[in-house]
Amino acid sequence: MTSPLPPRRYLPEDVELALIEGIREGRFRDFLPGERRLALLLGVSRPTLRVALNMLINQGRILVEQGRRTRIVHGVEAKVTPAATGRVILLTADELHLLSPADLLIIDLLRARLESVDLRLEHRACHAFQHVNPERGLERLLCADSADAWLLLQAPPRVQSWFHARRLPAIVLGTPASGVDLPGVDTDYRPAVRHAFGQLTKAGHSPDTIALVLPDIDLAGHRAMLDGFAEAGGASGSVLRHPVDFSAIGAWVDRRFVLMSRRPGAVIVAWPKMTLALLTRLGLGHGWKIPERLSALCLSHDPAFEMVQPVVGHYRRNPERYAGVLAKLILRTTKCLVEPDESRSLMPVYVKGGTVAPPVS
Repeated sequence: MTSPLPPRRYLPEDVELALIEGIREGRFRDFLPGERRLALLLGVSRPTLRVALNMLINQGRILVEQGRRTRIVHGVEAKVTPAATGRVILLTADELHLLSPADLLIIDLLRARLESVDLRLEHRACHAFQHVNPERGLERLLCADSADAWLLLQAPPRVQSWFHARRLPAIVLGTPASGVDLPGVDTDYRPAVRHAFGQLTKAGHSPDTIALVLPDIDLAGHRAMLDGFAEAGGASGSVLRHPVDFSAIGAWVDRRFVLMSRRPGAVIVAWPKMTLALLTRLGLGHGWKIPERLSALCLSHDPAFEMVQPVVGHYRRNPERYAGVLAKLILRTTKCLVEPDESRSLMPVYVKGGTVAPPVS
């Protein structure tokens, strides 16, 4: 009769024990080294190290303060690691009813997947997302709530950095900001822009007449769009930045498209709302024929695209696949079964519409 296999110890637990031993033996005295150096010393990835550090934080062995080194707590008994809450909290800048239908569909699919593994998805509208200094609001939020994982949708870079610095189990629904080592899931905008550029040139538009229309904010996903645009042959002068405040969109469209003597013949637009505003303003407000006067493709989806004429050509992420990848990432993060995945980029599906046509000579 064969003896039973010894119980498997997960890698974060090995790292946790190595850190505790290093503290007891005096190799780490008052402070732990920085995360990057510590990962190199232990020969593990930073996501694995972060899971182990969270264990020590919960036990009261180390103390992490914003903007300071990780301090070792001496002379106190370690606390018992708190039981899992079974909660995953989605943080957004706005209330749920203000989110896009595409986001709401993914949230609902994700909720069902998490329920099947005994995790409960909850939502909080976090107004700190909209503040220049969000730290105080985030501190209040975490004092009032606890979760096994935090999902960050529409989170600006400073909010992502705060979760990263606190080593909280957070996942970005989007592309993590520069310098933020958090896992994330996003649409792969770089090849999507290249594909959209190719569709427009195939229709006969010259590269110098194609413009990329982005909101006037700096997000990691928008930088990926800029990279794809440059790789496809787009000119830097053909990137148009529109105001985020939609009360000013009408005047912006008139200035950039109607009053300009040299205007784009085709556009690749980041935001669905901007796509509809642009085509409506030019079509109804100025009598432009779409796509004869202007061809357009949008890099995201909105159900309204199928309800207007002509139907707007766009890129749509597969909600089932997106929710599945996100659920897997959440499960790995909350259960600490294996180290979390790195950020994932999913190529969207091209939905051909009626807003692309050869330019009128």
